[in-house]
Amino acid sequence: MLVFSLGPVFPEHVHGGSQKVLRDVALYLGRRGHAVNIYCVERRDNAEPFALGPNVTVWPHLRFKETFPSSYKAAPHDLSDIAVLLHSEIQKHDVFYIHDSGMNFSFLCEQRLPTVLSLRDFIYPETLVGAFNFSRDRIIVNSDMTKDCVRCTVGRFLPGVTERIRVIPNGIDTSRFSRTRIETICDLIGLGVEPRDHILLCPHRPESRKGVFEALDLVARLRNRHGMLGVKLLIPDYVDRPLNRDLEGHCTRIETSARELGVSENVVLHRWVPHQLMPEYYSLGSVTLCLGNFIEAFGPNVCLESLACGTPVVLSRVGAQRTTLPEGITPKVDYGDLDTVERVVMDLLLRRELVFDEHAAREFVEKHFAYEKMLSAYEEALCSVQVLPGLERFPERAASTHPRYSLAPWCCMTGRGVYHDYHYGYEQIDAAVRTLLAVRQSFSLQDAGGFGVEQEDIRALLKRGILVEELSGDG
Repeated sequence: MLVFSLGPVFPEHVHGGSQKVLRDVALYLGRRGHAVNIYCVERRDNAEPFALGPNVTVWPHLRFKETFPSSYKAAPHDLSDIAVLLHSEIQKHDVFYIHDSGMNFSFLCEQRLPTVLSLRDFIYPETLVGAFNFSRDRIIVNSDMTKDCVRCTVGRFLPGVTERIRVIPNGIDTSRFSRTRIETICDLIGLGVEPRDHILLCPHRPESRKGVFEALDLVARLRNRHGMLGVKLLIPDYVDRPLNRDLEGHCTRIETSARELGVSENVVLHRWVPHQLMPEYYSLGSVTLCLGNFIEAFGPNVCLESLACGTPVVLSRVGAQRTTLPEGITPKVDYGDLDTVERVVMDLLLRRELVFDEHAAREFVEKHFAYEKMLSAYEEALCSVQVLPGLERFPERAASTHPRYSLAPWCCMTGRGVYHDYHYGYEQIDAAVRTLLAVRQSFSLQDAGGFGVEQEDIRALLKRGILVEELSGDG
């Protein structure tokens, strides 16, 4: 099996949630006797081939831009070398798996080799181009929300795409992720934990859309309004920083913001945590924060891993975070509602009321995000795939005489307006439209007219990406 990945695969540490899934799946396939060759980006800190595990070899030979995004911002001769190398490797393998889309050389996907594409996000240009160019045999997504986003966008001109999508939720290895001792992680990040300290975890890339500045504001509130002088916010220094000047700027802004808020002594910027120590890291925390507005295609892996380790998570209702976990498993808040975040975190820290049931959360993760189930589903999806006839783009079909509309899957109704993932904020709509959407999940023009919503209003909402027209066969 040939695997293509724009993201790096390292011998020891894990670059992020998407690459963790790739690593886990590849190692599982290797143990099952499948030969797996992963071709990924070449970096100064990762340029030599290595055996990741039995039957799994990583070849970091693709000279894309070293760090994500804008991977194709590379010299033309490097891109040419990549295309020639991959074409040669495709001839030697029986399955081609494109991890996290990102294969923008569409001609390489036209060869008659069973080809599977996975979407680990639905936001970065490389991923979107790969998804919109899809013409092959199978797509793997990790949430129904991502499937719905593909259906409502790519499906407009490639109506057969939905039938080729497999939803495989991320799985969590609860044999590894459980509450454990914390001495090693404390030594690694240089943290002496006093019994009175409240530890807040922000285990994401240190950038604004991942919620780091909301977390800093929260720390200032806890310190200044509630006298929690010992509260600590832990933020990892991203592994890509030595190769990416933009990330240096992110860390500088974090330090500047912490200083301006008067919480520098409460913020710990520490080295990237090796994946084998993540259970200790979650066990160290009092609360894990996922407060950003990054469009999560699944919801961060750290949410489920943290819950498996017994540490509650506060989630903002953005992307698939709205639906990956049901209400009641762990607190969710509307994006930007720091007053509610403050109240919920105080309840969690002081245990003023039962807002988190550690055992119920772990049981839910074990039942619905079983690790072995994910791995076996990937094996079946990758090893059973067959070459299928190409899908027709923009096929002739009669226009619907009775079109129906619904709220876009990237939007949700809140008390603050319609939250729009791709606008990273709230859209205001007329009261009549709000009433219509509250009463009807799906509606026709005639239905809308009964609520005083005219056809031109519908057209405007479609243009803003708040509504989508339902395609024939939806439902």
